Amino acid sequence: MIRLYQGTGSGEITYVSHVEDSDWEKFKSLAARMLRAEGKLAAAETLEKYPFVLNEGTNFFGDEFHYLLATFKVENYVRIAEEESIPEKSFVYKEIAKVISEVGPYYVRFIVMDLDRNEQSTSLVESPILRTTADKVREALADAEELLKSRPASSAVDRLHTAFHGYLQEQCLSHSISYNPSDSITALFKKLREGNPRLKGEIAKHEEIKRICNSLAAIIDSLNPIRNQLSRAHPNEEVVDEDEALLVVNIIRTLFHYLDSKL
Repeated sequence: MIRLYQGTGSGEITYVSHVEDSDWEKFKSLAARMLRAEGKLAAAETLEKYPFVLNEGTNFFGDEFHYLLATFKVENYVRIAEEESIPEKSFVYKEIAKVISEVGPYYVRFIVMDLDRNEQSTSLVESPILRTTADKVREALADAEELLKSRPASSAVDRLHTAFHGYLQEQCLSHSISYNPSDSITALFKKLREGNPRLKGEIAKHEEIKRICNSLAAIIDSLNPIRNQLSRAHPNEEVVDEDEALLVVNIIRTLFHYLDSKL
């Protein structure tokens, strides 16, 4: 990660949430117009040229701030990072941060560029596009996507677990399967398997598929302690290693793909 601008205070950045693109685009356009009106053309062009997103962040001290993040494929990252991180351009990013903080309700403490790790990695199952109306599911999936771009995969395990939990609840509700709000993902998956004809019928027809689904149920049961004891959901001293965290991410994404197609 290349820091192009850093305000006062701690230099730590911990991702909290992603500002909706529609809100960010409105203030980004306003900030670019303000920069042009002030004659700061280089800053306006830079803001418009790169794919900056706006995230909310925090740090160990509990500070609340926002930061701009632009991610690039590996071929472009090295070249652009070298061009933009020279001292002569630091004032450009300082002007961008200042104007955004003036025109919108966002205090921008950092402007950073980073490598698109999703693009670089061939080990990630494609992120699902779900037919869901639940805000909690969509928001948790969006948070996981942002975390996978800028943090270790273990940072996304909690958000994917939350998204999967909410998705299973929604599927039970939409298929008239009763459940308790306190039900774990293991219990919810079992109720879906037993209560939905499409799942139950197909699984019953083939012994091999039934064995796979039984194994999936055991895997799902293991996701709870991984989330609680080996992820960033809590201040755990130990977190799951990167390769195993990617395995967990891929398992949850695969379950999303299968269930959304089947249901």
